[in-house]
Amino acid sequence: MPLPKHVLEEMGERHRLAAEEAARERARLWSTTALLCVLWSALGMYLVGWSFHTTDMLRGEVAFWAGLGVGDGGALFTLVAAMRAAERRGL
Repeated sequence: MPLPKHVLEEMGERHRLAAEEAARERARLWSTTALLCVLWSALGMYLVGWSFHTTDMLRGEVAFWAGLGVGDGGALFTLVAAMRAAERRGL
């Protein structure tokens, strides 16, 4: 026996709202991830750039390698964390 029309419409409305919420959550997750990757990369570029402007050889070398590590490692960690969060949420 088919379900009454008003029950089907209520179910359809619930599913539509759930799909919209999932799309918003997915967009929020990936836009936050993109912003964090840009910030980590900018911080890494700042440290590498600062290493070229310092006159102390030791501080310059530390800043250079720290910039490479922060820029690459921060973006990589952010992407892995976002992937795990997306898998956990079923996105």
